[in-house]
Amino acid sequence: MISKVLKNLRVLVIIAIIVAFVWFLAVYPTYKFKEYESQIKSAAERYYELNQTKLPTGERVSTVTLQELYKGAYIKEDLYIPYTKEPCSTKDSWVKVTKNKPNSKEDYKYHIYLECGALKSTIDHKGPVITLKGAEEMNVEINSEFKEPGISKVYDKKDGNLDVENVITSGKVDTSEIGTYTIKYTAVDKLGNKTTVERTVNVINTLKTQIKKALGKETRFKGNPENNYIMFSNMKFRIVGFDDNNNVMITTEHPVSYINYNKIDKWLNNYYYKLLSDKAKKLIVDSEYCKSVKDKTSKEC
Repeated sequence: MISKVLKNLRVLVIIAIIVAFVWFLAVYPTYKFKEYESQIKSAAERYYELNQTKLPTGERVSTVTLQELYKGAYIKEDLYIPYTKEPCSTKDSWVKVTKNKPNSKEDYKYHIYLECGALKSTIDHKGPVITLKGAEEMNVEINSEFKEPGISKVYDKKDGNLDVENVITSGKVDTSEIGTYTIKYTAVDKLGNKTTVERTVNVINTLKTQIKKALGKETRFKGNPENNYIMFSNMKFRIVGFDDNNNVMITTEHPVSYINYNKIDKWLNNYYYKLLSDKAKKLIVDSEYCKSVKDKTSKEC
C-alpha cells in the first residue's frame, strides 16, 4: 500500500515538474507577450487621439513605431524579453492603422507587430517579393544602349500577385561614363510593408569590343599592319582577331594563341579611367594604347 502511494506521488511530482516547465518556457512568455501587444495597442490609440491629423484616409496606412511611443511617453515602462533584461525591438516593432470600411463598428483598425527575441506577432510584417527580369548584376559596354529590363513579378504572401506597374524604380545608368550604377526597385503591400531590391549595372570598356570596332565585319586583321600590337607581361604581341567565344587572338610569330583579356579590361575600367590623371592618360594614349586597338573614334585617342 505504501509503495503504491509513493509511486503515485512520484507520478504527481513528475507531472508537476512538466507543468512547471511548460508554464515557464511557453505559457508565461506567451501570456506576457500578449499583454505587451495590448499595452502597445492602447498606447497607439492614445497617440492617435492626440494626433488625429495622422490618422489615415482612404486606403492609406499610418504607422507609429514602438520607439515613437516610448519617446512620447505613451508607454511608461520598457518592454523586455521575458526572463531577461534585453528590451524588445524598438526599430522593428510598430502599429499600423488602416481605415475600416463604412458601417464597421470602429472607424479604424490597429495592426500590431512586436518583436521580443523569439516571440513575434503573427501579423503580416514582410514586404512583397520582387522578381527581376534579367540578372541582378549586368555589364554593358561604354557608349552602348542600355534598356532597363524591368520587373517580372511582385508577390505578397498575404495579398497575392501585385501590379508590377506600381513598383517604384529609381536610379539611372550613364553609358557614356565608365562606372558602377545602381537601380532600385521598391514595392509596397496593402499594409504598407516595403521591399527594396537593387540591380547593379557596370558600364565597362573591353578590349575585345574595341578590336571588333577596328575589324568591322572581319574576324581577323588582313595583311601585317604595324600598329595592331599590345604589351602583355612585358612582351609585345600582335593582335590577329577574335574567335567565336570573343577571346582575343594574338601571336608573336607562330602559332596563334588565344587570350582572355579580363585582367586588362579590369585595368582599363578600374585604373585607367578612375585613377590616372589626364596627363598620365595622354602619355599612354600617345604610346601604345590607341595604336594597339586602332580605335580612332575613342575620345581617348
